[in-house]
Amino acid sequence: MKKLANQSIIIFIYLLLLLTIIFLVFLPRGLEFTAYDYHVERNYIYDWSLHKERMQQFFQNLLNGSMGTNIYNNPVKDDVILYFFSRSFPVIIGSFFFSLLFAVMLGTLQFKYHHKVSGKLLKGFTWIIQAIPDFFLYIIVQITLFQLFRIGFPTFAVYGYDEWYSYLFAIGLISLLPSTYLAMIITPSLLDESSKRYVQTAESKGLPSSLILWKHQWSNIAQKVSSHLHTLMLMIIGNLLILEYLFFLRGAAMRAYQALGFHGATIMGSYRSMVSDQVFEPEVIVWMFSCFLLVIYITHVIQAYLTNYFRRKVG
Repeated sequence: MKKLANQSIIIFIYLLLLLTIIFLVFLPRGLEFTAYDYHVERNYIYDWSLHKERMQQFFQNLLNGSMGTNIYNNPVKDDVILYFFSRSFPVIIGSFFFSLLFAVMLGTLQFKYHHKVSGKLLKGFTWIIQAIPDFFLYIIVQITLFQLFRIGFPTFAVYGYDEWYSYLFAIGLISLLPSTYLAMIITPSLLDESSKRYVQTAESKGLPSSLILWKHQWSNIAQKVSSHLHTLMLMIIGNLLILEYLFFLRGAAMRAYQALGFHGATIMGSYRSMVSDQVFEPEVIVWMFSCFLLVIYITHVIQAYLTNYFRRKVG
């Protein structure tokens, strides 16, 4: 009963967040200009009736099975299928699982070799990645690749989704920050477990260190690690726009950014009209954010299930 109540509260929070997004994107846009003798003043006047009419139209379209249209009069469904499910979704899911795998490997190696130079180098790598903001990290990667290309390193397409390896490149880049974040949780957790009596007892019985590590220590920290899956997904989705913008990947985050009025957005910058409704696409924004929220919510449910499972297993 308590678990059902908790899930109901979580669903309510996500629905409230979605309704807040709908309320904000359908705010009436535009300015009223008043001309005087020597100047022109611009003022924003909120019109509740227009705001209510736009939201009613959105929900009416939804009841009729329509997700609305974009500024090109194409169904928003096509944008969701192309930009989210065909481009961003594989990167999100791939990055999530690769981050988990890489974090487990990195955190475990740091633990096993924490007294050696290799362990300290791995720890230094982790701290450096965590210390650099994601924006600068991606720029450093770009500059490094361009310099390598100049000295004869085999070239490949850095920008876009045109090549098969573009997805792998995006997954590798966006996984750096979340995987090192999780590795910084795994390593001290394993170190803490290694000082407990059950580990010393197992070692005195002559059990292999690898068996103690994977069967006992990891079993005890699995609950703690699984409690960070939601944070891991938030980091991936939070970094998606910067990655898609800098590498011109044109996925769901970039499409939602353009729908905010930045249709001329490129890596060289953009112009945004604060007045015109013609480049603002509320339906695209709502459905793209809905997809992201759905992925985050599913991750939340998986985290709750795994955390409870590992708690029962240990307890």
